[in-house]
Amino acid sequence: ILWIGTRGGGIVYFDFRQHSYMQYHSKKHNEISAQVADKDGRIWLGTYHEGIMRSDQPYAKSRPLNFSPVGNQKEVPVFCATKDSCSNLWFGNASGNLICYDWSSDSFHIYPLNYLGKKVNSYIVALMIDTRYRFWVCTSAGLYLFDRQTGHFELFSLREALKEDAEPWVTAICEDKQRNIWIGTAKGIVRLSQVNVRPLKMVHGYEEKENIGARVVSALLTGTDGTVYVGYKNGFGIIPVGEDRIASFYTVKDGLCNDCIDCIVEDEKKRIWLGSISGISRYSRQQHVFYNYYISSSNKSVMLFKNTLFWG
Repeated sequence: ILWIGTRGGGIVYFDFRQHSYMQYHSKKHNEISAQVADKDGRIWLGTYHEGIMRSDQPYAKSRPLNFSPVGNQKEVPVFCATKDSCSNLWFGNASGNLICYDWSSDSFHIYPLNYLGKKVNSYIVALMIDTRYRFWVCTSAGLYLFDRQTGHFELFSLREALKEDAEPWVTAICEDKQRNIWIGTAKGIVRLSQVNVRPLKMVHGYEEKENIGARVVSALLTGTDGTVYVGYKNGFGIIPVGEDRIASFYTVKDGLCNDCIDCIVEDEKKRIWLGSISGISRYSRQQHVFYNYYISSSNKSVMLFKNTLFWG
């Protein structure tokens, strides 16, 4: 057992006789950009080189996981995944296609991102269904709302609000407990106010107000307490409940193992975990310090399932 005394972070020990994690290796290099579990407990992956993959069996800690490609677009990179209230699975890929796995019929349906009668040339990089059942689609060509009944896409323009010549690359999205929609872009975060005002109010410039140099958002999460966590390509920001500002911002100088935060998750014990290029960090909300785990690198995605964290 190795005991380590830290400066302000308490005592850390490592028991090398125990392994608290398992690794599942692919037969070849394959970046995992998204993860979702289906109704039966099988794990689905959105990957860069094999498209959509699915575990051959439901997940159980007592046996290994093996994955096989599924669907008919197996060589197109898949960047995001989500599950709806009907247990259908949704994926977004590099061809600008929204792919649905229909649970009831065990079949796939493809919805090309078309707007005003034309195919939009874009990547679909993030998906979210909010508490009002609106389906948000984040792409490299802007933000869209998808109608699951008609299969139509509607552009939710951010261009004028951000004073841009074109629609910004929208990278991440989440909803807080007040039903505000937080949108991550390559130009910073935007809050879409859900108060009863028309048109909906868009607030931005959070980074400039706090003199934060970070701009490109790569991950967003609303914690169970309502705190909004922001992962940037060069830092980690926190927006507390009731504060419409980035109250805290952290980099490697503050203990992060890497500044590039690509995924964020809250576990069953309400602990916040960050995935980065160099490793995994656990953020202590009480001590405001980070505990770093160098068990994997290039962590692009994370999922909490059956009290287990899955890192891709």
